[in-house]
Amino acid sequence: EALWRQPFFQAAVRGPLSQRNWLRHTAVLDIRRLIVAVPMSLQRANLEYSRGLLDAPAAVPSERRIFVDRRPSHSRSLTNASELLPVLRAEGFESVDVDGLSLHEQMAVFGSARLVVANHGAALANLVYRLGQPADLVELFGPRFIRPHFAWMAQTFGFGYDALVGDTEGTEDGFRINPDALRRAIQRAEKAI
Repeated sequence: EALWRQPFFQAAVRGPLSQRNWLRHTAVLDIRRLIVAVPMSLQRANLEYSRGLLDAPAAVPSERRIFVDRRPSHSRSLTNASELLPVLRAEGFESVDVDGLSLHEQMAVFGSARLVVANHGAALANLVYRLGQPADLVELFGPRFIRPHFAWMAQTFGFGYDALVGDTEGTEDGFRINPDALRRAIQRAEKAI
């Protein structure tokens, strides 16, 4: 239900995916063919197929750097984002809140993002729009929620990857990242570029 209500999902099912019959699973169905999206399906063929279905534009050569900002109201939020923003700005990053972007805006932002810093979350699935161009990801984790999804995705597509695990602070799943550790991770990514 939560996914169904997301503006980017509605844009997809009313736009490029409108030729499909979409139903929320609320009753018994009699169907001939069913396509089910499942977690952990980060194989190259699946991602390329999904990208094609959405008529995603080709990724563009770019040196753009983005920090995917996650609102404090979300789970797994950074409690010290205000300390990290000066570091990120000094390194040429712009802050992006994907919650406020349409599907096509998300495609454009990630299709032009050469270096991405973000805490682990569904927004990183947008890296699929960078296929065909080089990219590097610095993924941020709280110590209680570490998942390999986007490390696998980066490996599958030949993207550079680094991860930082922060310290618990504040809310149950809020965490902080050391600003110096972030700066060093960005510098490691720059050396790989």
